[in-house]
Amino acid sequence: MIALGLRGNKWAWENKEWESVEHFVKVQKRWEIVGYFALAFYLFFAVKRLIEIL
Repeated sequence: MIALGLRGNKWAWENKEWESVEHFVKVQKRWEIVGYFALAFYLFFAVKRLIEIL
């Protein structure tokens, strides 16, 4: 997951034909938001599990 965060934009740019730079930026912004939600979801359940253990 860290690799996707660090290299994802570069890989996406290199491995797909994009309509324009603006289109690429728009799509990547959406993926950034999805990534933040996924991180929040993971952290929520990780903390919840940690509290249950303690």
